Amino acid sequence: MTCMAIVAVAGAAQGDVAARVQHVLGLLGGIQQVVRPGMRVLLKPNLVAPFPQATTDLEVLTAVVAAVRAAGGEPFVAESAGFEFDTAATFAALGLPGWAARMDVLLLNLDQEPHTAVAAPEWAHEELRVARCALEADAVINLPKLKRHSLTRVTLGIKNLMGLLDRDSRRRLHAYGLEAGIAALAGLIRPPLTVLDALTSNTRAVYGAERTLGLVIGGRDPVAVDHYACTLLGVDPAQIGHLQAAARGGLGSSAYQVVGASDVPAETSRAGEGWRQALYRLCFRAMYLVDLPYAAITRRSLIPHVHYYLGIRPHLDAARCNRCGDCVAVCPVGAIDLDPPRIIAAQCMHLRCLRCVEACPQRAITLRGWRRPEAGR
Repeated sequence: MTCMAIVAVAGAAQGDVAARVQHVLGLLGGIQQVVRPGMRVLLKPNLVAPFPQATTDLEVLTAVVAAVRAAGGEPFVAESAGFEFDTAATFAALGLPGWAARMDVLLLNLDQEPHTAVAAPEWAHEELRVARCALEADAVINLPKLKRHSLTRVTLGIKNLMGLLDRDSRRRLHAYGLEAGIAALAGLIRPPLTVLDALTSNTRAVYGAERTLGLVIGGRDPVAVDHYACTLLGVDPAQIGHLQAAARGGLGSSAYQVVGASDVPAETSRAGEGWRQALYRLCFRAMYLVDLPYAAITRRSLIPHVHYYLGIRPHLDAARCNRCGDCVAVCPVGAIDLDPPRIIAAQCMHLRCLRCVEACPQRAITLRGWRRPEAGR
């Protein structure tokens, strides 16, 4: 007889964030179910962009590091940022190097680590280049963030594994079949534990509006965790292509039991994909199809340029600038020049942290772009 999957939920009633993580792990039988003494354990958070509200909370990450060590394991953290962002700059903006030093934990920038080609027969294009450290780790613990996504509708545990791919593999996934590729990767990695940061939810992957939930969610079944998380976002799980593909591939089940916190506030269900969203997805796929030969020839990518000029970017109005230097002081990539006042696109486009917008006392820096941040960003 097969046991039904368990999705464990902890909220504010269980204490601080560390206590909530421990409560979830306890409901799942303890971290010892996954980690044994001497194991090297890769912790895979979502560190997609330089915004704390769009990434896995460091308190959640800290609590899982402590739990792995208490079980005798050796934790390390590995990640690469979103396709249009520089990973090292993103880590710095999030304070990750300092956190890693205080925690005495290894932090790997996967853009600088070796990747290995692995056959993925469930995907039409068969081969994916996966970070070697993920393949060699004794276990991978998945630490995603609860968010919606413009292309896949949600970005939860299964999609969070995309950060383990090299950038060329991610480019090919977007061009040749994103949903199937995500599920194929999950089949290669098969993390035995997912701990979902649902302290807040976000209406987009990066530049969205926050909603406070105060939850930590966990499970051994990645499909069950993502299925439940979809209901919190007001999304029909049946409409999530990679989630359905993962279920068909035997990676988990949509039949599960929720234990722990009750009266969890779910979002109002929204309508399915309309023609505008379908067109948006088609345009993005075309963009990656064009980027494939461009990257092969130039060893560079068009994607950061497209995101910068069409997505969102800071614009400095030189006529209103009094050259006070406040924006220069907060820019982590040195993208602002005051003689004459301007933002250097080539440096800004790989981070776009928008700190200068908030720092400018003259309101000389404003936002431009087609897809502006939603209210609350």
